[in-house]
Amino acid sequence: MKLLQMRELKNLRSASTGDDEMQLRNAIKEARLIDLPPTDVEQAQDALNEMILARERKALKDAMNIRDEAQLRDAISDASKADVPPDEVEKAQKLLSRIKLLRYVDGLEKAIDSNSEGQLREAISVARKAAPNDDSDDAENARFNLALGEAQTALKGIMLAKELKQLQDAVVSKDEEQLREALSQARATDLPESECAKAQEALNSLVLERKLKFLRNAASSADQEQLREAISAGRKAGLPADELDKANDALNALIRARDVQMLQEAVASEDEDTLRRAILDAKQLELPDDEVSNAQLALTELVQRRSIRQLESAISSSSDSELKDAISEARKAGVSEDVLTDAKKTLKQKALAKASKYLEDAKLLQEEDQLRDAIIEARKVDATSQEIQEEVEAAQQVLFRLIQKRQTDDLRRAVARRDETELREAIREARRQDLASDEIEKAQETLAELVVLRKLSWLTTAIQNNDESELRNLLADIRKTESLQDESLQGRIVEALDQGQEALAQIVLEREIENVTQAARTGSETQLQEAIEQAKEANVPIQKLENAMETLNQLTCARMRLDLQSALDSDDEAEIRGALKEARSVLPFEELEEANNKLETLLLLRELSEASTRTALRASLQRAEFRDLAEHPALDVARRKLAAIDNLREVAEQSDDPGTIEAALEQAKRLRVDPDLISSAEGILDREMGIKRFGLKHGVVIEERGGEALPIPYQERFRSEDIFFLLIDVFRSRTLQQVAMPVVICTLWAMVCAAVSSRHHLAEGAWRLNQFLVTPLGLLLTFRTQQSITRFNGAVDLWSKVSSACRTLSRALFYQDARIPLEKHYSLAQQICLFPAVLREHLENRRTNKLLNIRRDDVSKPIALLDQIQAQIFSLKELDVSERNWLLKPVEQLSDLVSPCEMIVQTPVPQSYVRHTGRFLAVWLLSLPLSLASHAGWLMVLIELIASWCLFAIQEIGLRLEDPFNGQIAMNIFIKTVKKEVRQRYVMLLEELLQAHADGHLDDAVNQWSHRFDDKLLEVLEDEQRLETAETRQTMLVAVERGVKQALEA
Repeated sequence: MKLLQMRELKNLRSASTGDDEMQLRNAIKEARLIDLPPTDVEQAQDALNEMILARERKALKDAMNIRDEAQLRDAISDASKADVPPDEVEKAQKLLSRIKLLRYVDGLEKAIDSNSEGQLREAISVARKAAPNDDSDDAENARFNLALGEAQTALKGIMLAKELKQLQDAVVSKDEEQLREALSQARATDLPESECAKAQEALNSLVLERKLKFLRNAASSADQEQLREAISAGRKAGLPADELDKANDALNALIRARDVQMLQEAVASEDEDTLRRAILDAKQLELPDDEVSNAQLALTELVQRRSIRQLESAISSSSDSELKDAISEARKAGVSEDVLTDAKKTLKQKALAKASKYLEDAKLLQEEDQLRDAIIEARKVDATSQEIQEEVEAAQQVLFRLIQKRQTDDLRRAVARRDETELREAIREARRQDLASDEIEKAQETLAELVVLRKLSWLTTAIQNNDESELRNLLADIRKTESLQDESLQGRIVEALDQGQEALAQIVLEREIENVTQAARTGSETQLQEAIEQAKEANVPIQKLENAMETLNQLTCARMRLDLQSALDSDDEAEIRGALKEARSVLPFEELEEANNKLETLLLLRELSEASTRTALRASLQRAEFRDLAEHPALDVARRKLAAIDNLREVAEQSDDPGTIEAALEQAKRLRVDPDLISSAEGILDREMGIKRFGLKHGVVIEERGGEALPIPYQERFRSEDIFFLLIDVFRSRTLQQVAMPVVICTLWAMVCAAVSSRHHLAEGAWRLNQFLVTPLGLLLTFRTQQSITRFNGAVDLWSKVSSACRTLSRALFYQDARIPLEKHYSLAQQICLFPAVLREHLENRRTNKLLNIRRDDVSKPIALLDQIQAQIFSLKELDVSERNWLLKPVEQLSDLVSPCEMIVQTPVPQSYVRHTGRFLAVWLLSLPLSLASHAGWLMVLIELIASWCLFAIQEIGLRLEDPFNGQIAMNIFIKTVKKEVRQRYVMLLEELLQAHADGHLDDAVNQWSHRFDDKLLEVLEDEQRLETAETRQTMLVAVERGVKQALEA
């Protein structure tokens, strides 16, 4: 083997140094078969690759020198496979493209010189398919494009000349089809419009001549269809009206003559159907009345003759049905009553004889079914005939006796057989037929005995099988059984009930004891407790449960110790409190002392961190020092808060320097001290810095304070110190702008009254009526404003309910388990956040189509959105019906809140009241200058101005509050609150994941909450990472993000 390897190694090295590629390939193949060292084989393979590369490069250079297109294409393909350098391959490809381009240009030039349409088309088609690429030379591309353009121009000229000659030949030939086809081709090839117009005129004249000739030929002939077709074609072709009128007259004459002839032929044929159809056609075509009347008389006579023949044939036959049909047809045809009377008598006699014969045969045969059918048929014949009535009564008596006899035999046979099913059916039939009661009672007693015996047999089987459910059901059924006359059977029932009850009690006792024993073996506290409670309910003796109760007590103590130790390790106040609450009833006080101390320490630390007032901070510090917590960081923070409060209070009371106040205020905000103190300091700072607040700040929504977000955004309230600033800012008031026109009118009227009063004295007391109308006017305005405020408060209450329902639904969805798919939860959360905004647009009558993709304006978008939410909740088949109904309750609440909101928008205050109040107010203000003219003089202009502004402004405020959804309610706060709370749950989930990472339980937390990892959580993670500055928390956020993304990928 070694000699063989050495020989092959020598051959391999010899082939590697030589130039024979095939020899080297074979040597490498043999070397791999005998497992030569891989290094030698790889060296040989490298040498082979270099040979192949050299060969392909040489072939590529030779093909480029020869400039043969096919050889160069093959060389490029082989070079690409042999890893020839890309620049050489690219150079060869450029040369190949240049060769192809030159070949296409030569082909185009030859086609242009040949002036052949087919050769030009072929050359242009080939050249278009092989358009030059961007790597070609610009000069070559220009030459190719020039040759292609010249070829296209030459081809177009050849085609135009060809089409022009064809068009001229078609015009000379006066062949309509040839001319039409030539004209179509000429327009498609863009021939001169003048030539096309000449050809079109020639075509129109040919068509008109042909259709006029066809119309005249059709009018002279007697072919109706040909004439109708010619008239239609002539109308479309625009033939002269006199020619068309002549053709129409000829057509009408042909139609009328044909219809009269058809009607006369139908009368002569004496065929009823043909004549009837001919009469209908004649009426529709409005033929002469005498012709139609004659035809109708002939039809009536034909029908009567046919009816009489049918009647005579039916009387002579033995079929009643045939005679009835013949009489009905004769009556419809108007046959005389004498003929019909004879036929009716014959029909009645036949029916009576047939019924009587049927009854006699049925009575002789004594068959129940046949006798019943005979009675029914006899009653149908004639109820007034005394003879037939007597026969029917006799047949009924025979039928009743037969039924009574059959039912009695069936009942006795069933009693003798003692078959329960057959006996039940026989008793039911006997009662239906009113048999003798003694027979029915005997059968009923037998049936009861059979039923009891069957149940006793089942009871015995159930006792033997220890079947608890079957025993319970049978005992209940047997107890419901009524007492029987057979005393021995009654005794057996009582004895069986006692045995069954004892067996049932024993089964229940054994089952409960076994359940308790199995629960004690499992070591599950909950399962053991439930088993003991069920055993007590089943009256199991307490002595048999002592061991299980002792085991339960031990399990409970062990669990409490573990829970308590886990709570102590977690430093979670709520967890420690819950563990202590459960452990106090089980564990001794000594074991709880450490937990109590730890809980008190945590409570004190929380009070220190949450305290913001001076009093709370002092009390918490004293308690902390008493418990030896002087080294805890929370004490340092509390001391700094206390110092900041003292500093801020001192600076606010004594300093007039805004910079000092602002620095102290910034420190206090950073430490989150008493908000009231901060607000007071902010007011002092505003006053010192001269901040003007006028009337606008109390309408601003405050979302943060001191750089920190507030839990609840709110609107800044009006302050008493703003009164005079508001007076200064009155001219920018929106209310004044709304009432400006009536105020100006009343002021101008007061100026007119003052001018008149200054020249002409007005009698005092002339306008005292104005004083008496003050009280009614005040009542009207007060009631008007009160109604508007009530509507405003109702709107605010409805919006708060909408916000509450959205919160409830979003919270219920978020804390559902993993059965809700992730995409459905995310979609539902988005739709819940969207609902308040959609409702706002709906109530404000805005149709922006930005929130929902609904184009129709007649669709209630809030209801449509709620329908989508409800449909998605219904599609959650993973939840059971009760859970889906629980989720649907907030949706129903939202649906119920839409209508009250729409009612406020759609139902204004009664317009008669509004109009009367406006008129009353205008009259009172216009009469006010007249009552003041004798006392106030020109001063009444100012009085009128102020009075009109005050009263009209009150009315305007009432009108504005009447529609609270039109900008009066800051609905955006509610919308932002709902969105913020949805985001807040993700923030709290992120905090829980961060805490789990700090405790080393991140994987467990990720598995627990993986069903809530969606795009919203990733968005919150990105925001936290962007805003976070602490390195430790940044590291934790990155770890949490990695865990979340791994869960999403899984």
